[in-house]
Amino acid sequence: MRIRNYIFALLAAGVLVLPGCKKDDDDDTPSIYGTIKFDELPAYVLKGDSFHFTATGAYRGSDKTDTLVGYYMYNSMTALRDTIRKENQSGVAEGDFVVNKDTTGTFTFTIYAFAKGYYGNSASCTFTVVNPVFNAPGSSITGHPFEIGVTSILNDARDGRLYYASSTASGAWMLNNLAWNGAGVPFADADAMSYISGRFYSWEEATEACPVGWKLPSDADFVALAGAGSAGETIPGKAGMLKGDVSFNGTAMWPFTDISVVITNESMFTAMPWGYMTTSAGIHSFKSVRNMAAFWTADSVDADNARVRYVLSDSNDIFVQAMDKKSFGASVRCIKE
Repeated sequence: MRIRNYIFALLAAGVLVLPGCKKDDDDDTPSIYGTIKFDELPAYVLKGDSFHFTATGAYRGSDKTDTLVGYYMYNSMTALRDTIRKENQSGVAEGDFVVNKDTTGTFTFTIYAFAKGYYGNSASCTFTVVNPVFNAPGSSITGHPFEIGVTSILNDARDGRLYYASSTASGAWMLNNLAWNGAGVPFADADAMSYISGRFYSWEEATEACPVGWKLPSDADFVALAGAGSAGETIPGKAGMLKGDVSFNGTAMWPFTDISVVITNESMFTAMPWGYMTTSAGIHSFKSVRNMAAFWTADSVDADNARVRYVLSDSNDIFVQAMDKKSFGASVRCIKE
């Protein structure tokens, strides 16, 4: 849980000073005990998303039996606070939080516990508001050259998601990552990111994830897209033609450091560095964000591994590597059959 604690003073019943005020060394005012717990918000949310939460864990006195402290929530988007349970009130301390602003960016959601004559405490989590519509006012993703490279728009009948596609000498490719919600995992386990970053799929999922009439590209398809190299080998000097000079919530996604890396995106593929995912004991870990874009190919190497094509922020080469079919999660770009 992305939680941090504050201590603040209670001046009078229900009247709190700002978070960050500290208790004096010679002040014998007791503090509220315990650790506030609540179901934190997803890391990424959309306008209109609504979340119901229950706050627990705070109490008066060291015996942990007096739990009738008051709770309120504070939303940094609006700078407003709402009491969800008064002090000495029985019943569950619960409330609803609704994302009600268009503004993209990162904000804080905080639950405070208070009681008359006590220093209180709080717990908070951060969340980022995203807008999944590309290249529109307030969009999270800007700089994607859809208006240049699009030759068709695909509506996936399975879940209604839209994909942009272009026709090249090497075939018709999707220009955004597959986001079919029948399989795979969204970035940071946040559904709001599915249509922005696509989803991460195991190889078995990837081989069946593309819509009817489309397929998972072979390594030879990636070679044809690059116009150079051979299947199963690194393709030198071609990464820039796959990378898109795009930004996410105003921050450039490719913080390249090598002057040899020139982003041209001449293929219109527009690779974005959402990294990759690993799974262990059901826990998802998201790695190499803003450093790598990784895509499954249809090429099986052996019973356990399949080929992944990837590009890095500080290299102009297109790499290939065998990765575990089950525990490794990569992005998927479909190609027309």
